[in-house]
Amino acid sequence: MKGATAEPWASTITPPNSTTTSTTGMSQYFLRTLRNRQNSIKNDINAPPALPVSRIRLESRREARPEEGPMTPEGRRAKVPSIPEGTLLHHISLPVSDLEASKRFYDAALGALGYRCVYADETFVGYGVEDGEDKLALKLSAPAMAAGEGFHLALAAPSRAAVDAFHAAAIAQGATDNGAPGPRAHYGPSYYACFVIDPDGHRLEAVINDVG
Repeated sequence: MKGATAEPWASTITPPNSTTTSTTGMSQYFLRTLRNRQNSIKNDINAPPALPVSRIRLESRREARPEEGPMTPEGRRAKVPSIPEGTLLHHISLPVSDLEASKRFYDAALGALGYRCVYADETFVGYGVEDGEDKLALKLSAPAMAAGEGFHLALAAPSRAAVDAFHAAAIAQGATDNGAPGPRAHYGPSYYACFVIDPDGHRLEAVINDVG
């Protein structure tokens, strides 16, 4: 009909050569083509909405991100367990010249902070909370070389009273005072700490950065 709007599929239908195809054949061709176009339109209507460009870019980055972990014999990437929040160091080791004397020193000083000896043998002593899970290790070494002034080991204290007790115990066991217990306002309003140097020259701090 003149003035009618053509269907979106109408202009794309190309009939077979009319000189070589019967009227019945052309009718079947048009009906078959019409059904195909109708099915195509239905599929487009039922299809899920397209992702926005920003989402597509995000998905692409996720797919392109390399897998973590070593390759397994089956050709798959092994999953890497996540590190507990707040964990950085697994443990630290200090060389000592006299293991027995150092054990007495650290038993007293670390005991004031709530830590204890969790492993010991003839050349090694480890401190922590759980048996076999040492966080600070002392290793017999001759000579025992302490790090320079740019290094010190800060030990977490549960309270200000524990900082005071650490300092007193360390001094009683032969440590050199390197800073009496008290607030350190230049580090923060709640920073409370003390500093000592152990018999082998290792610089230690006991600290709580909270109101205690």
